[in-house]
Amino acid sequence: MEGLRGLAVTLVFMQHYTVQSQLIGLSPGLASGVAAAFRNYGNLGVELFFVLSGYLIYGTLVRKAPPFAGFMVRRYQRIYPAFLVVFAFALALTILTPIPGRIPHDPWQAAGFLAVNLALLPGLVPMARIVDVAWSLSYEMFFYVVTAGLVLGTGMSGMPPRRRIAVLGLLAGGFLVASYAGSP
Repeated sequence: MEGLRGLAVTLVFMQHYTVQSQLIGLSPGLASGVAAAFRNYGNLGVELFFVLSGYLIYGTLVRKAPPFAGFMVRRYQRIYPAFLVVFAFALALTILTPIPGRIPHDPWQAAGFLAVNLALLPGLVPMARIVDVAWSLSYEMFFYVVTAGLVLGTGMSGMPPRRRIAVLGLLAGGFLVASYAGSP
């Protein structure tokens, strides 16, 4: 698991690094080719993180069945400190070098915009973001809420494994049918 997490971290880092290097303009050559390759494969690191997270979180919820509120508090404690540092830095940059249309001029709209960004809703809903890469955290927090609600709310931790697999299979089948039918 740690090796896979290390691979995911490396892919994500290289993807972000190469995007930034391409933005500043690498001259054509080997470095530019390597940057383009990592830019294309870097998103696999995010997907690998999602798979690992799903496996670990589901296993934790089924084995221990913690209280929902306690589980969510621990998730927030893991994610929010680092996010808040990055958010504060990005907000300071946005204020110091204003990007037109980024933050609304009306104080109430600006407060709402910042609150929604702090709630990690961009990525789940179409709107401007203060931290462009926070979409993955939005998905992660949504996953935690839905998975914990599903596993803890249905009592899956007390179910035999075959029943859990059947419930998850039915949910996945419903998701596929809804997706095929064009439901968002």
